[in-house]
Amino acid sequence: MKHQNCWEFLKCPEEVRDKCPAFLTYRGMDCFDYAENCCPRMDSGFQHCIECVWYKKITLDFNGNEKEIKL
Repeated sequence: MKHQNCWEFLKCPEEVRDKCPAFLTYRGMDCFDYAENCCPRMDSGFQHCIECVWYKKITLDFNGNEKEIKL
């Protein structure tokens, strides 16, 4: 999988991205581990990281293989 950060994948506008703890610390690949419940997008369609399409895209399946979610 090509390296991509959550703010790139989600196409966060600057005003959202610039407040995000994952962006401020460059932790866009593991934002759900680092900034859990601090995502500025949390109220825009999901209430917890496990509901986020980014989390679902990069979550590993039980076999340890990357699981791609088609959007």
